Amino acid sequence: MLALDFWGGWIEILPRTLPENRWFVLQECMARKLVDTCMELYVVLEKDQPDLLNTERSYRFIEFLLENRSWPEAADLMRRSGMFQDSLVINGQFQKPLTQEVLGWRRKSVEGVDVKIEPFRGKDEGSALHLHFLGTNNPRYDNFWQYVPLRPGIDYELRFSWKADQLTTDQGVFVELRGLDCDELRVQSPAILASRDWTEEVLSFRTPWGCQMARIGLRRNESLKFDNKIAGNVWFDAVTLIEKRSRPLDRD
Repeated sequence: MLALDFWGGWIEILPRTLPENRWFVLQECMARKLVDTCMELYVVLEKDQPDLLNTERSYRFIEFLLENRSWPEAADLMRRSGMFQDSLVINGQFQKPLTQEVLGWRRKSVEGVDVKIEPFRGKDEGSALHLHFLGTNNPRYDNFWQYVPLRPGIDYELRFSWKADQLTTDQGVFVELRGLDCDELRVQSPAILASRDWTEEVLSFRTPWGCQMARIGLRRNESLKFDNKIAGNVWFDAVTLIEKRSRPLDRD
């Protein structure tokens, strides 16, 4: 606080701080949730001291932007992270553990639903995500997802494979991609119900103007039936999201 009062602002403090301590100036700015100022500081560090912004710190800053709903800025840093190869989905084959990293799958625990990766059960004999419903409750499930950066005016294709075994109730599981602060973008698959062998699904969509971040996830709506406690299993695998082509957007 004294330094802020003396030098007059965050940008003024940065060059007067020891180079090895400049990340901590940005950390303090993040703690105060000064999003615009933090972006200015990050740009300066990225230009003058890129060695300070290792992978862990870059991911922490992306998480800060996501927490503060700064979708365009977060999308830009995600695209420049070097993590995306053939798909905008990270760990879509479920070959790695669910680590809750910034770029990757996230989950929240829900009573009556067990979530884990199982080896040798996937579509291509690799691994798959397994949702096991215990039959003890009727959840509105929206607790397994991943953030993906998008670009306006682009045609995308979301592919995945899944399988169900003895899934009960009239409300099954479906895949949804929805834009964040972008209500015009919401794409949903048909729900998977009962029992079904491995099936590939394809969802195609085009991003509207201003839509730069979306959330891909598994969902289920609550059942209004008397017999509404869901039991059974769903496996989810081979998730990819690719750009198809771009076309001019009519901004009017």
